[in-house]
This record gives sequence, C-alpha cells and structure tokens, in this order.
Amino acid sequence: MLDQDEQGKSLVLSVFKDISAQKGVQNKLKEAKEKAEQANRFKSSLLSNVSHEIRTPLNGIIGGAEHIMMTRKEDTELVSQLDIILQSGERLLGTITSLLDLAKIEANKLPVEYIETDVKDFF
Repeated sequence: MLDQDEQGKSLVLSVFKDISAQKGVQNKLKEAKEKAEQANRFKSSLLSNVSHEIRTPLNGIIGGAEHIMMTRKEDTELVSQLDIILQSGERLLGTITSLLDLAKIEANKLPVEYIETDVKDFF
C-alpha cells in the first residue's frame, strides 16, 4: 500500500471504469421492453376488437339457425343441416370467448376466482 511517493508527497490512487457501453445496453433493453409491452397492448386490443366483430354476426347466424329449426321442425333434413351450422357456430363462439379470456388474463383484467378443488376428482 502506497501512502507517499519517494519524495514524501501523498499519493491518491484513482481507478476509473468506462461503463458507457453497459449503460447503452441497459437503455436499449429498456427501449426493447417498452416496445414489447406496447406491442402486447396493441395485440390485446386488436384481438378484443376482432373478436367482437366476429361474435356479433356469429350470434346472428346462431340465432337465425335456431329460429328456422324451431319454425321448420317437420323438415328433418333442413333441421339436420341447421344443427350442424348451430353446433359449428357455438364451437367457434366458444373459441372466440376463450381468446377474449386470454386477452383479459394478459391485460390483468380477468378477475380471479379461488375455489376449493378436490385434486383427485380433477385428475
């Protein structure tokens, strides 16, 4: 340890490290994170809007199929074909609902319900 040089003058030891590269990387990571979060928000919003635009006419198709099925019960061939349309529409509606729920989960807008579950029955 050096406290003085050979002439008796006090010495000060200074060590510098250039961290500008690290700071640059940190700033780029922060920017990338913000862009990713913005893209995720846009994706969720788009998914919600598209789902809504699909659900509206799909509900009309399902309702129309149900109405024709009730009024034309005697035409079994027509009712059979409409039943296929109805089942397919309800399946698609369920898929869209699941996608909307996923978007809500990602946006932290879906309330969590804690319920007691018997794991044995579940499996």
